[in-house]
Amino acid sequence: MKLLNSVKLAMENRTLRLENESLKKTLKEQSFKILMDKVNEPYEIEKLRTENKNMRVTIKNLRKILKEEKQW
Repeated sequence: MKLLNSVKLAMENRTLRLENESLKKTLKEQSFKILMDKVNEPYEIEKLRTENKNMRVTIKNLRKILKEEKQW
């Protein structure tokens, strides 16, 4: 009976260790992904600001053209 309990506990221990290793690996991968997203965030923000600025200039120019055409 004691031997059966020992084997059962050993199997449960191994299962829990494997699950723990799997969770550690998953956590490490997710942490890396989050870190890389945060590192790339300033680049993305700057890219969007530049794009927004260019679009504003384009809109301003198009409005100017429309205004000139209305005067004719």
